[in-house]
Amino acid sequence: MKWIPGAGRAEDEQLAADYEKSTVQGKFHLGETYLFRKKALGVWYLAWREILWAYRQVEDVQSRLCCGTTNYEVEHLILVTEGGRRTDIRLEEKQDAETVLAWLARRNPAADIGFSPEKKEKYKNNIPFSGKKGYN
Repeated sequence: MKWIPGAGRAEDEQLAADYEKSTVQGKFHLGETYLFRKKALGVWYLAWREILWAYRQVEDVQSRLCCGTTNYEVEHLILVTEGGRRTDIRLEEKQDAETVLAWLARRNPAADIGFSPEKKEKYKNNIPFSGKKGYN
């Protein structure tokens, strides 16, 4: 969900308090109740308790240069929530995913963490396919 600080919504006080006390890891703010990520026009947030499954995904990307090609890795954090929504967050640092997953394990011990074919099968019916990735 998107939150614009100072917009006057009822939950703003709770969000603001958790955001102010949060720990900063890269572009993430790790609160007691919510995971936040600052955006250009506001703050994206998600309650830890809503996350069912989370894992780090590494994508190999090949790029052409003037004199050849090169490969590089793009890091993603994938979050699947109770509503069946799959959120794909592109990361700048590998450590961001590791820290967020560690916080998730403490804040929501019931969440599945890490990728496996069994977990993919378990959650496949919970994830609607829209043909596009989620939040970036």
